[in-house]
Amino acid sequence: MSTFEGEVKAVSRRYKALRTVAQAAALLVGVGVYGLARSPVMAIVTMVLAYIAGVELAGVLSRRRRRFPLVCWLSAAVVFLACLGAELVVLTALQVRPGSLVLPLALASSGAVGWLAHRGLRRLAYWRAPWLQFEDQIHATIIAPGKLGPAEVPVRLQWLRLRRASALLRAYRQALEQARRDPTVADVVYRGLVEDLAGVEGLTADLRQVLGQAYLGLGELALQQKRPAEALARFLEAQKWIALPGAALQHLAGYYVERQDASDEAIRAYLSYIEARRQEPADQTAVACRNLLRSLVQIDEGASRATAEGAAALARRIIGADPEIDWAHHYLGLSLFLLGDHLPAVEALERATQLNPSHAMSGVFLGRVRLELGRVAAALEAFRRALAADPACQPALYWLGRTLVGEAEARADAGLAQEAVALLQQAHSLAPSQAEVLYYLGRAHALTGANGEAARALEGAIALDANQAPYHYRLALVQEALGSPQAAMASLERSLALDPQQAAAWQLLGDLTLAAGDYARAEASYTQVLALLPADAHAREGLGRSLFHQGRLTEAIAQLAQVSPLRREGLHALARAGAHGRYGRCLCEL
Repeated sequence: MSTFEGEVKAVSRRYKALRTVAQAAALLVGVGVYGLARSPVMAIVTMVLAYIAGVELAGVLSRRRRRFPLVCWLSAAVVFLACLGAELVVLTALQVRPGSLVLPLALASSGAVGWLAHRGLRRLAYWRAPWLQFEDQIHATIIAPGKLGPAEVPVRLQWLRLRRASALLRAYRQALEQARRDPTVADVVYRGLVEDLAGVEGLTADLRQVLGQAYLGLGELALQQKRPAEALARFLEAQKWIALPGAALQHLAGYYVERQDASDEAIRAYLSYIEARRQEPADQTAVACRNLLRSLVQIDEGASRATAEGAAALARRIIGADPEIDWAHHYLGLSLFLLGDHLPAVEALERATQLNPSHAMSGVFLGRVRLELGRVAAALEAFRRALAADPACQPALYWLGRTLVGEAEARADAGLAQEAVALLQQAHSLAPSQAEVLYYLGRAHALTGANGEAARALEGAIALDANQAPYHYRLALVQEALGSPQAAMASLERSLALDPQQAAAWQLLGDLTLAAGDYARAEASYTQVLALLPADAHAREGLGRSLFHQGRLTEAIAQLAQVSPLRREGLHALARAGAHGRYGRCLCEL
């Protein structure tokens, strides 16, 4: 049962309750009027008949006379004659002479008591309780079909006099129905509805529907009359009260799409239309809305935090309108990844890959998020799925190869390194200008023992981007393996100039300079290592050796004495290598 039907039933119950009160009051009045009669029972019966006659007569005259005038008047006459006959029976029983004044008096009073009691109580109740509205008043305020012209409609309806939903709604709905049947009065009716309802506070749900329908009707009329701007304004007003039908939503969305509007009102229209056309993805307007929304939510890795937050919020709204849009889940996951919300990003990207397994980039970012969470095996699986979906996806090739390089270095697995070489070579062929690809390709070659290929790859990476310290460090490792210590030292100097906090680079430079006999540089290098890693035994032993070779035996002994017992053989080797006198004996004792 609708809200309107419930309200009508409630009004009907109130009407019956009031009628019962009126009947009881009429009976009591009848007893008082005829209290002088010698037959109270007959007086009461007479009053009941009189009351029934009055109510029926009022009802047929006020409600039915427009539809069936002849039947109404005949039924009213029959009821009136029945009442008159009852009066004559009573008066005869009381032995009242025909010429007496009692006869017309009794006749007038019997017909008037019930009528006045009923009408009086009802009017009193109306003033005290405005919620009491009856069918006769409702019908008295609606448009009489064919009786009123368009200009008379707002004047004659008198809607604001009836404040309750049951009466208002009946009148409004009939007005709307007439407007649909007769377009010539539609504009007047709709405008009257808007004027009467727009300023009323506390509208019920049904009246809100009526107001929305009025705005919608004005918009449809404006659209028919080629006034799109006015139609747009009316539809926006209607949207505040009701859910717009497909035609209105399509007009709104199409209007905004044509202008490439990205305002919040336009986005709401796009989302509403997409939601309404969720089962019709091929609808041209819906496709245009999706394309425009995609352009608004689309971001890349270089996006700022504010941009990522806005994209995430819009992506969530798009998913709310249609949860089956795969790219919305993709950009939500990417935005969350950039914001550092890794677990929600994993959920969004997994959903994107489920909806569209052929979208390789969703798999690539899924793998990257899993790497951030330390799930290397799951990341490799995501990269492999992305590559299977698109074998020419350069990011999938790169990230799979890069991850395999890390695993190969951790496991010392040449097989993984070979696979990484193949993947990174293909990635380099697709994007020759990416220095990172050549960097990891060089590392992969070094793991397989192909140091010449590794050196060429790393030199190519440095040619593309010479400001990356790890590139120079890795090249130094390869140059050392190729037997070019001078070139390796030069590469290490360039690497440390870019990033002085590389303990491994300082360590390697110290080893190379110590082996080359440049003990002062070796001392400086090992000192830098110990500043970064005070517990590093290899650097401390190297420092001791460099000090010893410079003849600073006391300092050398102090450094070498801190080396762990496993390194003590180095001290004895120094003593045997040429130490003499008491310094040699001290070293041997150590």
